[in-house]
Amino acid sequence: MIYDIHAVSDISAGAMLAVRVPESDIDKKALYTLLADLPSYVLPFRYRTINGQYEFVYQIGNRNKMTYMSGNRSPAEYANMWSGILRPLLDCGDWFLKSYSFVLDYNYLFCDKNGKDIGYVYIPTIRDCSTAEELKAMATEVAKHNHVTNIKMENDVAWALHDFSPQAILNIVTPIKRREKSVSDTHSRISNVPPVSPPHQAPNDWQTPQEHPMQLADEPIQQHLQPHESLPQPGISQPNVGMDDIVINFPADGKPAKPPKPAKPPKQPKIPKDPRQPKVGFLERFKKPQQPIIEGAGKNPPNSPPRPPMPKPPTPLDDSLYGEDGLTQLGEHLEVGTPKFRYIGSGVHPPIIAINIPANGIFKIGRFDVSVGVQQSDFEFDKKAKAVSRRHAAVEKSPAGYCLVDVNSAAGTYINGQRLVPNIPVLLEQGCRVSFGNAGADYMWEE
Repeated sequence: MIYDIHAVSDISAGAMLAVRVPESDIDKKALYTLLADLPSYVLPFRYRTINGQYEFVYQIGNRNKMTYMSGNRSPAEYANMWSGILRPLLDCGDWFLKSYSFVLDYNYLFCDKNGKDIGYVYIPTIRDCSTAEELKAMATEVAKHNHVTNIKMENDVAWALHDFSPQAILNIVTPIKRREKSVSDTHSRISNVPPVSPPHQAPNDWQTPQEHPMQLADEPIQQHLQPHESLPQPGISQPNVGMDDIVINFPADGKPAKPPKPAKPPKQPKIPKDPRQPKVGFLERFKKPQQPIIEGAGKNPPNSPPRPPMPKPPTPLDDSLYGEDGLTQLGEHLEVGTPKFRYIGSGVHPPIIAINIPANGIFKIGRFDVSVGVQQSDFEFDKKAKAVSRRHAAVEKSPAGYCLVDVNSAAGTYINGQRLVPNIPVLLEQGCRVSFGNAGADYMWEE
């Protein structure tokens, strides 16, 4: 990277990035093309000239850093991620852009809340502002922080990074997208077929042989009497019977014959009572039989080996180590100096959020999502936590200390009652009050 990019914070406009380029390095053909038709994978920007230099200011808007959105993904989401990162580098020639004029750095990749649409910082310059080594390093960081539930796909991508080629990775993940697209196209074609209405028929009209769909008009209907069929009886007129007609024969008087009544079963003879059996009173019939008496558990039957001693009851657990949901809470037993959020609210949220991140690392805070089914943040509130987004905030470790960043959460993140501007890190001070949303998830920062 030969140009310095610095962050610009504006309460009204949100987070922005700014870079200055000498006027002699500007590719004006690419600049005017972007001003006329900006592709979706380039962050919107504006520019001005200052003392022979072009200053470009890029608007982040509702996008988030991809470092905040990393985690476990489904195969379809994993394929969309790689396609959104690598496809613009292959198709950018349609806008007279160059692949190495993109800022190829994992810290400068931005995506929407769903992690689908990828946004690049593009500097319209004649000289390349990135290299092939930086592109490979960026792809390696993406594969390191983003995983997929399909182990084979992740291993194939890892092997493709050795001899890095954007098209090779796309060939691995593209069949997933094609298969899903073909299934959706099939459903759309089936849903777009108009319903076939049956032919109109007059009520109580029989189809003629010419109208019958399964019979040719030139073939006459032939009926043959089978051996088991009865012949016409004398004195009884036989109607003209078709192939599908049901014939009911009536007697001469015109009334149908009634079916015979079923015979009644014979009565069973009564069994005489035994005179030797004692009589049972009326109330004695409802008495329960007497249960056998079982000796106590402490007594052993004669001539039997002694029973082993009963095991001792388990030692009760220390309530200070476990919360109401049975999950271990390490708050009061952390080492001194461990950075953490200590709960000061009155609800049922976890008492301690311990922050364990390496240098220049990120600790993500969010809420468990049942639809995803896997953990996506380093710490997740309960699924019933109100006003906490699925991806809510992140803690970064910088040389100045620990910083808190809001990740475009719906209810916002607050420090001492002041709502944070998304994607702008704010330094955490000892004893400051931090609120995740506005429904009681209030904590105090301790180092």
